[in-house]
Amino acid sequence: MRLEIIYFMVKITGAVFVVAGCTGMGLWRSQSIRKRVDELNEVKKMILLLRGEIRYSLAPLPEAIGRIALKAKPPLIEFLQEIYKALSAMDGESFSDIWTRSTENYLSSSHLKAEDLTIIIDLGTQLGYLDKEMQLGAIDLFLEQLGHTIDEQIKGMPAKQKIYNYLGILCGVLIVILLI
Repeated sequence: MRLEIIYFMVKITGAVFVVAGCTGMGLWRSQSIRKRVDELNEVKKMILLLRGEIRYSLAPLPEAIGRIALKAKPPLIEFLQEIYKALSAMDGESFSDIWTRSTENYLSSSHLKAEDLTIIIDLGTQLGYLDKEMQLGAIDLFLEQLGHTIDEQIKGMPAKQKIYNYLGILCGVLIVILLI
């Protein structure tokens, strides 16, 4: 009799842990959607600052990126600092290569998706060798694309977050039912 009670308590404890773990995974996935939007907004802010530096201060690209790095938040601060250091080193590497490498090294581990990284890399291929007006045009096009992406994410975010939250709970309950 006593052994059966212990066995039952272990099953209940395991069931609680499974449901809690799956619920936590659902909540984590739900929060990653919010973090992606936050990081996209930070990228937008960074590019707006870059546009201002190019348009109004007429600063060279390394200097402009160095100034923006002082105002950025992680993971963008590391991304910008890496670009600034590489550009300051003047080792002959193109801006496009530096931008692409830094994007892959510092932003690929963020909450940004591959499609976000692709448009960020595309922007880097258009900066650094064009004249001021062409660079500003490339930045404006990027900001428009980014704005559409952010709007789409914000519009679908509440529904996706609910789905992930409920899916986490339901997966936990399903696993418990299958195990018991």
